[in-house]
Amino acid sequence: MQKEKILLIEGHDFYRTRFRQGLISQNYEVVCYRSAENFDQLVQREAPYLVMADVTQLGLDPGDIEGKTCPVLEHCQAFYPWLPIVLMAERSEPIDPLERRWAVEQGAVDFIVKRVDRMELMLQRVHDLLRPGTKLNRNALLAAYAQSTSF
Repeated sequence: MQKEKILLIEGHDFYRTRFRQGLISQNYEVVCYRSAENFDQLVQREAPYLVMADVTQLGLDPGDIEGKTCPVLEHCQAFYPWLPIVLMAERSEPIDPLERRWAVEQGAVDFIVKRVDRMELMLQRVHDLLRPGTKLNRNALLAAYAQSTSF
Protein backbone atom coordinates (compact mmCIF):
# COMPACT_ATOMS: atom_id res chain seq x y z
CA MET A 1 0.00 0.00 0.00
CA GLN A 2 1.38 3.39 -1.00
CA LYS A 3 1.59 5.94 1.81
CA GLU A 4 0.15 9.38 1.18
CA LYS A 5 2.92 11.97 1.22
CA ILE A 6 2.41 15.11 3.31
CA LEU A 7 4.54 18.20 2.86
CA LEU A 8 4.89 19.84 6.28
CA ILE A 9 6.17 23.41 6.33
CA GLU A 10 6.90 24.36 9.92
CA GLY A 11 9.56 26.71 11.27
CA HIS A 12 9.55 25.56 14.90
CA ASP A 13 11.62 22.43 15.57
CA PHE A 14 9.34 21.28 18.39
CA TYR A 15 6.14 21.43 16.35
CA ARG A 16 7.80 20.01 13.26
CA THR A 17 9.08 17.01 15.22
CA ARG A 18 5.82 16.34 17.06
CA PHE A 19 3.60 16.72 13.99
CA ARG A 20 5.94 14.52 11.98
CA GLN A 21 5.81 11.82 14.70
CA GLY A 22 2.03 11.99 14.83
CA LEU A 23 1.62 11.79 11.06
CA ILE A 24 4.12 8.93 10.71
CA SER A 25 2.28 7.03 13.47
CA GLN A 26 -0.77 7.12 11.20
CA ASN A 27 1.19 5.63 8.31
CA TYR A 28 1.74 8.81 6.32
CA GLU A 29 4.99 9.67 4.58
CA VAL A 30 6.09 13.08 5.84
CA VAL A 31 8.57 15.47 4.26
CA CYS A 32 9.47 18.48 6.40
CA TYR A 33 10.79 21.92 5.52
CA ARG A 34 11.46 24.93 7.71
CA SER A 35 10.10 27.47 5.23
CA ALA A 36 8.03 27.81 2.09
CA GLU A 37 10.94 29.31 0.20
CA ASN A 38 10.93 27.91 -3.35
CA PHE A 39 7.50 26.45 -2.70
CA ASP A 40 6.89 25.62 -6.35
CA GLN A 41 10.08 23.54 -6.48
CA LEU A 42 9.14 21.76 -3.23
CA VAL A 43 5.76 20.75 -4.62
CA GLN A 44 7.21 19.59 -7.92
CA ARG A 45 10.00 17.61 -6.24
CA GLU A 46 7.93 16.02 -3.47
CA ALA A 47 4.55 15.60 -5.26
CA PRO A 48 2.58 15.62 -2.00
CA TYR A 49 -1.02 14.57 -1.49
CA LEU A 50 -1.45 17.35 1.10
CA VAL A 51 0.41 20.43 2.31
CA MET A 52 0.32 21.57 5.93
CA ALA A 53 1.87 25.00 6.44
CA ASP A 54 2.31 27.44 9.28
CA VAL A 55 0.89 30.78 8.08
CA THR A 56 4.00 32.61 9.26
CA GLN A 57 6.12 30.45 6.92
CA LEU A 58 3.97 31.73 4.05
CA GLY A 59 4.86 35.31 4.97
CA LEU A 60 1.62 36.08 6.80
CA ASP A 61 0.89 37.47 10.24
CA PRO A 62 -1.92 35.29 11.63
CA GLY A 63 -3.31 38.23 13.61
CA ASP A 64 -3.49 40.51 10.58
CA ILE A 65 -4.72 38.62 7.53
CA GLU A 66 -8.03 40.30 6.76
CA GLY A 67 -7.96 41.84 3.31
CA LYS A 68 -4.55 40.39 2.50
CA THR A 69 -3.67 37.86 -0.15
CA CYS A 70 -1.18 35.03 0.04
CA PRO A 71 1.00 34.67 -3.07
CA VAL A 72 1.80 31.03 -2.27
CA LEU A 73 -1.88 30.10 -2.03
CA GLU A 74 -2.71 32.09 -5.16
CA HIS A 75 0.04 30.24 -7.01
CA CYS A 76 -1.30 26.89 -5.79
CA GLN A 77 -4.82 27.71 -6.88
CA ALA A 78 -3.53 28.58 -10.34
CA PHE A 79 -1.10 25.68 -10.84
CA TYR A 80 -2.11 22.95 -8.34
CA PRO A 81 -5.88 23.32 -7.82
CA TRP A 82 -6.13 19.62 -6.82
CA LEU A 83 -3.63 20.00 -3.93
CA PRO A 84 -5.28 20.46 -0.51
CA ILE A 85 -3.52 22.93 1.77
CA VAL A 86 -4.17 23.14 5.50
CA LEU A 87 -3.00 26.34 7.16
CA MET A 88 -1.92 26.31 10.80
CA ALA A 89 -1.46 29.07 13.36
CA GLU A 90 -0.07 28.91 16.87
CA ARG A 91 -2.55 30.31 19.36
CA SER A 92 -4.54 29.44 22.46
CA GLU A 93 -7.97 30.43 21.13
CA PRO A 94 -9.86 28.81 18.24
CA ILE A 95 -9.58 30.08 14.68
CA ASP A 96 -12.17 32.77 14.09
CA PRO A 97 -14.80 31.86 11.44
CA LEU A 98 -13.81 34.95 9.42
CA GLU A 99 -10.20 33.79 9.41
CA ARG A 100 -11.25 30.33 8.26
CA ARG A 101 -13.38 31.90 5.53
CA TRP A 102 -10.41 34.03 4.45
CA ALA A 103 -8.22 30.90 4.24
CA VAL A 104 -10.77 29.03 2.13
CA GLU A 105 -11.17 32.04 -0.16
CA GLN A 106 -7.39 32.05 -0.61
CA GLY A 107 -7.44 28.39 -1.67
CA ALA A 108 -6.78 26.50 1.57
CA VAL A 109 -9.10 23.68 2.64
CA ASP A 110 -8.87 24.57 6.32
CA PHE A 111 -7.22 26.80 8.91
CA ILE A 112 -6.49 25.03 12.19
CA VAL A 113 -4.92 25.78 15.55
CA LYS A 114 -1.38 24.47 15.85
CA ARG A 115 -1.20 22.91 19.30
CA VAL A 116 0.33 19.65 20.42
CA ASP A 117 -2.44 19.11 22.97
CA ARG A 118 -4.88 19.12 20.04
CA MET A 119 -2.85 16.70 17.94
CA GLU A 120 -5.69 14.20 17.60
CA LEU A 121 -7.95 16.84 16.06
CA MET A 122 -5.28 17.82 13.56
CA LEU A 123 -4.60 14.20 12.63
CA GLN A 124 -8.31 13.46 12.27
CA ARG A 125 -8.63 16.44 9.91
CA VAL A 126 -5.80 14.99 7.78
CA HIS A 127 -7.57 11.61 7.83
CA ASP A 128 -10.84 13.26 6.77
CA LEU A 129 -9.08 14.81 3.77
CA LEU A 130 -6.92 11.89 2.67
CA ARG A 131 -8.72 8.83 4.04
CA PRO A 132 -12.40 9.78 4.35
CA GLY A 133 -14.42 7.65 6.73
CA THR A 134 -11.41 6.27 8.61
CA LYS A 135 -10.60 6.74 12.26
CA LEU A 136 -7.38 7.79 13.85
CA ASN A 137 -5.19 5.02 15.27
CA ARG A 138 -4.92 6.34 18.85
CA ASN A 139 -2.78 3.40 20.01
CA ALA A 140 -0.16 4.09 17.34
CA LEU A 141 -0.16 7.79 18.23
CA LEU A 142 0.27 7.09 21.95
CA ALA A 143 3.02 4.54 21.23
CA ALA A 144 4.88 7.09 19.08
CA TYR A 145 4.72 9.66 21.86
CA ALA A 146 5.73 7.16 24.53
CA GLN A 147 8.73 6.14 22.44
CA SER A 148 9.79 9.76 21.89
CA THR A 149 9.62 10.62 25.59
CA SER A 150 11.40 7.56 26.94
CA PHE A 151 15.00 8.02 28.06
